[in-house]
Amino acid sequence: MAFDNSSSVGLKQAMRQVVVKQDEKNSAVLESLTLLTNENYGFDEAAWRRWRESLKSAVSPPRRRSSP
Repeated sequence: MAFDNSSSVGLKQAMRQVVVKQDEKNSAVLESLTLLTNENYGFDEAAWRRWRESLKSAVSPPRRRSSP
């Protein structure tokens, strides 16, 4: 538990941590992604993730050469 460090005399009120999650729509990031990828899924995060996964599956690792 944390307490404030004010110099007032009397009871001090306990402080608690509050986490606020807020989605933001960053137009500059969207514009950059569109320019770099030639794709535009807008602010649809799931569509961008599917696109990225499709790239991973399209590129296969090089095969190892067998020893003579």
